[in-house]
Amino acid sequence: MKKVVIWLDDCGEQNKNWCLFTKLTYLVNSEKAMHDTIELKYFEKGHTYMPADSKHNQLLWYKNEFKEDLCALDFFKSTWQLKEEPARCSPCGISSSKKLEIIKQLVPLMLPTRHAFWKSLPESTAKDLGVEHERRISNQFL
Repeated sequence: MKKVVIWLDDCGEQNKNWCLFTKLTYLVNSEKAMHDTIELKYFEKGHTYMPADSKHNQLLWYKNEFKEDLCALDFFKSTWQLKEEPARCSPCGISSSKKLEIIKQLVPLMLPTRHAFWKSLPESTAKDLGVEHERRISNQFL
C-alpha cells in the first residue's frame, strides 16, 4: 500500500489553503494516482503560534472555566446600523446576442458535459458591461 503523508502547520478548521484542497482533489480523482492512502497530519496543539491562537485560547479557557452558555454578540449591526441586502434568488443572465455568440463559437470547443450549462443559461436585457469595458481598454491604446 502506498501512502502520501502531508504535514500541515495551519488550523485545519479555517479551510483557507485552497492550493492544498485543489491538490487533494486531484490526488483523489486522478487515474494516474499511485497511492492508496492520503494522510493529513497537524502539529500538536500549542506547538505552533499564530496571532489568533491567544484569542482562541482565551475563548476556550472561558468556555471550559465558566459553565454558562456562550452567546452571539451582534456588535456590527448595533454599532454601525448595517443592513443586509436581500440575497439574489435567480441568475441575472446574459444578453441574447452574447449567448448566441458563445453557443456558436465556443460551445463546439467545449466538452459535451459543459454544453447544457451554456444552452440553458438565462437571457437578460441588461446592458453588457463587458463590451463597454473592452471599448474603454481598446480606446486607451489608440
